[in-house]
Amino acid sequence: YTLIKPLLEELYNQAIIFSKDDKKLNLAIEETNKVQEISTQTGHYFNFLDYKKSLIERLITCTILYNFVWINYLLNEIIKTDTISTTRIPRKRVFSLSDTSEFVTLFKTLECKEIRVKEKAYEFINKWLQNFEIADSFKVIFDKDTNNFKAYIVKNSEEILLADCGYGTIQLLPLLLSFTSKHSGSEKAFGYAPDEELHEDSIPTIILEEPEANLHPALQSKLADLFVDAVNTFNVQLIVETHSEYLIRKLQYLTAKGIAKPKDSVIHYFYPPNHPAVLSGEVQQVEKIEIDEFGRLNKEFGKGFFDEADNIAMDLFLLQQSQSN
Repeated sequence: YTLIKPLLEELYNQAIIFSKDDKKLNLAIEETNKVQEISTQTGHYFNFLDYKKSLIERLITCTILYNFVWINYLLNEIIKTDTISTTRIPRKRVFSLSDTSEFVTLFKTLECKEIRVKEKAYEFINKWLQNFEIADSFKVIFDKDTNNFKAYIVKNSEEILLADCGYGTIQLLPLLLSFTSKHSGSEKAFGYAPDEELHEDSIPTIILEEPEANLHPALQSKLADLFVDAVNTFNVQLIVETHSEYLIRKLQYLTAKGIAKPKDSVIHYFYPPNHPAVLSGEVQQVEKIEIDEFGRLNKEFGKGFFDEADNIAMDLFLLQQSQSN
C-alpha cells in the first residue's frame, strides 16, 4: 500500500485536472476510491515487483481516465498476477507474519483459504515434495504470543528447519505455495463447484523466474510434470523463464504422451538483439515455437541450447582421438 498510495493520489489529481465534465469528475473520484478500497484490502499480499508497478503506474495516465473499464481491467491484472523470483526464501530460523518477503506473503495467502481448500493445497505441496524426493511434508509451527512462525520440512519423521535445508528445497517450496495460493477460485480448483468452464480472463497468471535454479538435471525435467499438474489442478497460467533444456525436453515428451496438449503450451525463444541472424532478418528476435502432438518442435532452437552438450561431447571425442594418436 505504501507503493500504491502516491499513485492513487496522482490518479485523483489527474482526474480533477483532466475531467472538466462533472459526471466524468464524479466517476473518476468514484473509481479512484474503489481502487483505494480494494488495494487497502489486498495490498499486504501484493508482490511489489516491476511488473506490477508498471501496471499500477498505467492507472494514472490521462488516456486511462476516459476509460474506467480499463482501470478495472488493470486492477484485476495486478491482483491476478504473481511473480516468483530466483531468490525465494530468506535463510531465517524464525519468520514474522508482518514480513513482506515473497515466501511469507505466499504462505499468508494460503493460510487465508477455507479449511478444506487449505487441506487440499497441503496435500498437493506434500505430494510434490515427495515426488522430488525432498521431504515427506511441509510443516509450520506458530507462536501466538509473538506472531512468528517456524517453517519445517519433515523427512523420515525428522523436522528440519528451512534455514538448514539446501537451496533446491528453498527454491522449490515457493513454487508449490504459489500454485496453491494463487489459483482461480477455491471451489473450482478442487472440484467442489459445478464443472463449468472458467473464462480465460479469470485465470490467474504466475511468472516463474528460472525455476530450475539449484536443481539437479533430473529434477529440472520433473518441473515439467509439476507445471502440467499445477495448471490442471489450479487453473492457473504459467509464464516460465528458463534456460533448462531438460524442462523443455520433458514438456515435449509429456505432449507426445498426451499428458499435455499442444495448445496448452508455447515457447518463445529470445535471441540477442545484435545476433547476426536477427540483424540479417533470418529470424525474429523473439521466435514463437510450438510443440505438436508428437512432441516435435515446429522450429529449431538457436545454436548453443540443445546442441551445446553434443558439440562439447564431439569436441572432447576428437581431442581424445588426437591425443591417443
